[in-house]
Amino acid sequence: MTVVTMASTKVQDLIGLICWQYTSEGREPKLNDNVSAYCLHIAEDDGEVDTDFPLLDSNEPIHKFGFSTLALVEKYSSPGLTSKESLFVRIKAAHGFSLIQVDNTKVTMKEILLKAAKRRKGSQKVSGPHSRADGVFEEDSPIDIATVQDMLSSHHYKSFKVSMIDRL
Repeated sequence: MTVVTMASTKVQDLIGLICWQYTSEGREPKLNDNVSAYCLHIAEDDGEVDTDFPLLDSNEPIHKFGFSTLALVEKYSSPGLTSKESLFVRIKAAHGFSLIQVDNTKVTMKEILLKAAKRRKGSQKVSGPHSRADGVFEEDSPIDIATVQDMLSSHHYKSFKVSMIDRL
């Protein structure tokens, strides 16, 4: 979807314009009624969100960022996740992060850390004197979804091409 706006438009106004255009074109899935539930992220040309950059400050003018492909991202995931939605855990490590898909909310942290270590092909040790996981989690204790909801959410986003004009 392509959106045309003035360069001086604030990010929050662009979010509103994107939501309005998306809804008026009858696109699916339906958006949340609350525009403040969304934020803008910088995206790659193929539409994938660039996680190296934080969300755009909603009070800043859009020309400050200088990117033509942006993604509208839902800030908070819905509390009731259906069985068809994927759950992801983001594991931060010294040399980046791993995004691990979780089948259900009863998985243990040990299983998640083992998956992360396997994905990194042994470059990160799961246990050892410098491991943050030592003694923190009881063996085979299930994840408490209420305390780690942010960790188990995945972002839903749509990417947009933004064309800026200086004057009308």
